[in-house]
Amino acid sequence: MDNILTELWYGNVAPWEQSNRLDREYKELTELLCRNRDRLTEGLTEAQKELLDKYDECQNELSAKTEKNAFVQGFCLGMRLLAAATYTQTGE
Repeated sequence: MDNILTELWYGNVAPWEQSNRLDREYKELTELLCRNRDRLTEGLTEAQKELLDKYDECQNELSAKTEKNAFVQGFCLGMRLLAAATYTQTGE
């Protein structure tokens, strides 16, 4: 346990680097998303493209916040499970 805590302290633990970007389904969906976005933007005016870019920025920010919140909630749940397991094992 000391090793993971030390690694966390020094910033060497980066869960976001262990992503599913290498997953085949993830890759296929990403390619489909890009293809469809390219097709969509072909018929837009410059003003509409700017509006779509602003929409994308907001969507990306919302996704980042959602991902962060999911991580925090998952971490807290894991700690609660660990605490419950520890409590049960000690018989207190």
